[in-house]
Amino acid sequence: RLVRDAEHLAEQGDSGGALALLARALEVRPHDPLAAEPLKRVAAAVGEAGSVTAQALAELRLAEAAGDARGTADAYEALARIDGGVRGDGASALISIEAAVAADPERLVAIRELERAYAAAGRIGDLVALRERQLATETPGPDRVALALDRALLLERLDRPEDELRAAYQDILAQAPRARRALFQLESLVRRGGSSPELAALEDAIAAYFESDPRTRSAFLTRGGETLSDLGRLDDALVHFREANELRGGYPAALEGWRDAALRGQLWIDFAEAASKEAGLSDDAATRARLWHLAGVALMDRALAGERAIDALRAALTADPHHTDAFVRLRLLLDEQGEHEALAALLEERLGVEPDDAERVALHRAIAELARNFLEDRERAKYHFRAIVDRAPADLRAIAALSDIAWEQGAWGDAADALIARARLERDPAMLRSIHFRLGMIYADRLPDAPAAIRAFQRVLAHDPDDEAALERLADLGIATGEWRMALGACERLVKNETVPARKVAHLHRVGRIFAEGFVDRGKAERAYRAAVDAAPDSDVALTALIKFYEAAGDAASIRVHLGMVAGAMRQRIARGVEPSAFRVLARVAPYGRRSMPTCLARRSPR
Repeated sequence: RLVRDAEHLAEQGDSGGALALLARALEVRPHDPLAAEPLKRVAAAVGEAGSVTAQALAELRLAEAAGDARGTADAYEALARIDGGVRGDGASALISIEAAVAADPERLVAIRELERAYAAAGRIGDLVALRERQLATETPGPDRVALALDRALLLERLDRPEDELRAAYQDILAQAPRARRALFQLESLVRRGGSSPELAALEDAIAAYFESDPRTRSAFLTRGGETLSDLGRLDDALVHFREANELRGGYPAALEGWRDAALRGQLWIDFAEAASKEAGLSDDAATRARLWHLAGVALMDRALAGERAIDALRAALTADPHHTDAFVRLRLLLDEQGEHEALAALLEERLGVEPDDAERVALHRAIAELARNFLEDRERAKYHFRAIVDRAPADLRAIAALSDIAWEQGAWGDAADALIARARLERDPAMLRSIHFRLGMIYADRLPDAPAAIRAFQRVLAHDPDDEAALERLADLGIATGEWRMALGACERLVKNETVPARKVAHLHRVGRIFAEGFVDRGKAERAYRAAVDAAPDSDVALTALIKFYEAAGDAASIRVHLGMVAGAMRQRIARGVEPSAFRVLARVAPYGRRSMPTCLARRSPR
């Protein structure tokens, strides 16, 4: 009845009367919740803490006296609610919550309340201590791992020494090796100390954790590779970098680490492979050119892999056609390997981007010489030699090559033009002599122009007055064109200089013809033919020519007289010993003599 009356008074707004009736009810029946709960509610509503506090303290004494930990915790919780909710004394409420948790460490509601209180007050150390008390009683499992992780994170907020923090996270991983947050935190702590086997193991563990996430796995494989590279475990590092790159289908960070590790170990094939793959990922032409060139240099200079270096340097030039070193190196490799067609194509491509005139001339020359000497492509060679002449009209080498090619092709007009241009530039007397002689041959034999041929051969003689071939050509041209004096002068010099009897005979016969046909002087012509026989008494050619000369003149007497002298000379030779040539001459002379050969001669004749 007292409780009902108290509630009635409370509804009418008489809180004081209600509190008095509820207090009397508790005196009648202590700890009866039917009275205790309304008392707490009404006291809280009017801010009257005295009566409820007394009630809570009484309950606390009873619980402690009975050794009831649960009841003690309940009493402290009630005091905490009174201090915090009715009196507004947070500090006292916190003390009561701490006492409740101490009385019953498994009271989760009180623990959560204490956690919130510590966090609100910034009492991180006390929160750490709470976690440690919880860990002391917690059985192994996910909850214990969560508590240990929270403790470790709280220790970081307290700026505890790194060794203590590492130990905290290591303890977590000992319980749960795949605890993601602990792995990340410990990896971060260990990384601060630089590369170490422990760091490499942690990065591998994190990579393994993200087995189904290629992006994250490749990132930690790359980190692991970098750590292993710093530790000098280059082979293991390369395995990491390769796997990371494959997972991403091309990963610049992994390729850069791969390249760095290969460079440290002087593994030039790996270095070039990484640089090549890295170039393939870049959208920037300059970067691609730099990386391909780097790969080419490593393969060419270090790995001595010329064929692979060619491919890399070609790619560098594709990315940057102006790259000078890539061009120079590729040119050298193609030349060393005898790839003449490819080399010519490379030089022609370079022509398209080369701005310097002198370099362009050099490129044209190199292509032309390749085409002429190795590719047997004279038209291509002519094109490039002409390009040189267009840019440098006084380029003697190009003009000389053009004249030689035209000569080889039988393009006599082009050959003559080139030789004339070459003669204007040439200063070497021996070369000038050769040029003019070739010009003379063209105008004498290929492009009939006797005056031009004569001028050319005369220029030859200006350099070498005794040039036998030029003298012979002039003599023949003089005879053909009726320039008898010029022909005679050439023949006389030939006769004077000649020491070989058979050749001297030919020169003397030209003289005889010149006197006979040109000057109509039979006497001098006869002397020339006779001189030919005297120069080579055993020459059938000389003897036949003399006989024909006399026969043409109808002078049989002179034939007999002169041939008798020849026969006498041959007999004297035979008397000194057997000479087949002497017998041959006598046989040739016999039909013209009055007498047959002496018997002694017939006996000694081989016939």
